[in-house]
Amino acid sequence: MVVEALVARGLPAVAISAASSWLLNNRQVVSHNSAQIAAFIDRGFVPVLHGDCVLDEQLGFCILSGDTIIKELCRAFSVRRVVFISSVSGIFDRPPAEEGAVIIPVIKVDQDGEIRVNVETNVTVPDVTGGIRLKMASAAAILQQGRGRPEVFVTCLLNASPLCHFESHDGIQCTRFLLSA
Repeated sequence: MVVEALVARGLPAVAISAASSWLLNNRQVVSHNSAQIAAFIDRGFVPVLHGDCVLDEQLGFCILSGDTIIKELCRAFSVRRVVFISSVSGIFDRPPAEEGAVIIPVIKVDQDGEIRVNVETNVTVPDVTGGIRLKMASAAAILQQGRGRPEVFVTCLLNASPLCHFESHDGIQCTRFLLSA
């Protein structure tokens, strides 16, 4: 569905499954398929990966979140921009369904990787992928390990194509993560 929507908006997206090529050990990434992903990028494609159930040396298998995938890939590649696709247009100050919820347009990350913004969450059903907290921690880690170089955004699928295509994010509803000076 995500790949089809991106292709419909003009991006040469291709799905790449983590299930057959990522290996974990007690939920920590041991190896992944960055060479295959690089081959797609070199040919002009936009790889789209998502969380999946993968092999784990200690646990047999476990859930690998898409947030962890992108954090690891940012270590392997020189990344200019990361767009986390969510079901909502960004990070909100409280659950988006609650009355008065406001999108946070910019979240600053300290040099030590700390995020100093209060975000209320309401998890009624356990999220095995880590939820919004892992997404925020992954965004912070990407900025910290890249020394603020990559642009990092959270938005919904409808807003993803313009963020991927254009240099400016003006007028696009999203949350941008910035490394504090």
